[in-house]
Amino acid sequence: MHPMVSSPRSIALTVFVVGAMLIPAALRAQQPAPADTMFVHAHRLVSQGKGAAGRAMIDSLLTASVPGSPAYAEGLFWRAVTAARAEDAERDYLRIVIEYPLSSRAEDALIRLAELEIMRGDRMRAQRHLQRLIIEHPNGPSRARASYWLARVFFDANDLPRACNELNVARARAASTDVELRNQVDYQAQRCVGVAVVMPSPQAPAPSSTATVPATAAPVTSAPTTSVPAVAARPPVTQPAPSAAPPVSPPANATTTPPTAASPAPSPSSPPTGLLPPPSTPAAAVTPAPATPPRAVP
Repeated sequence: MHPMVSSPRSIALTVFVVGAMLIPAALRAQQPAPADTMFVHAHRLVSQGKGAAGRAMIDSLLTASVPGSPAYAEGLFWRAVTAARAEDAERDYLRIVIEYPLSSRAEDALIRLAELEIMRGDRMRAQRHLQRLIIEHPNGPSRARASYWLARVFFDANDLPRACNELNVARARAASTDVELRNQVDYQAQRCVGVAVVMPSPQAPAPSSTATVPATAAPVTSAPTTSVPAVAARPPVTQPAPSAAPPVSPPANATTTPPTAASPAPSPSSPPTGLLPPPSTPAAAVTPAPATPPRAVP
């Protein structure tokens, strides 16, 4: 057999195929790295002591991003992480929370704002940031970490029941792969030994059944007291009766006495003392007893 001799056409075809396979690899090598990778590289430079070079890289990436885009929120986050002063970092974190509340970095920004307030000793502002995260992102990836830091705030305030309750929430929501957070929760949970986590809710006081007894007993006891002055007032009124009324003259007495609805009609056989109840006595309309008792006329 004669050795196979490659034709010029087959050699050219082989070169074309090999070149087509190498061109995509060369193009991929010339393409710029993703912005996330560049941010991580800039953060690594800052961690290695090359803060000026790392921050300059982040500033250039932030300038190239469009304001209002997710890439701009990402640049604000990494600029805050690598900031040299806490005030600069707080300003960028607040911008993310206010201007980009739907960004994936909003939860991280709230966590880092709470950490800054805890370092300053302002527990109220830290609690406000953490509770905002819990309300606005109840199922977010930073939910467990927010409960952990909220427990730390309650521990600082000596509120052990609420602190231990938040630790339980952090343990229940922490991912199984987040070993660091689980270790932190277990370490802080040592302070919850013997602490009642669930606090009983205050019960409303039972209504008292004896509260209405004085109100109902008051009208019953006041009735006898009003009749006593009416009986005691009769003798002074009947003293001038013998001199003012003529003996046995019913028609004359009927004209002098004022007509009252409660007094009975005069009769010739009734004594004149039954027609003398004073009209100013308030108990005359309530108790018609003044006309009933008979009195002997001498």
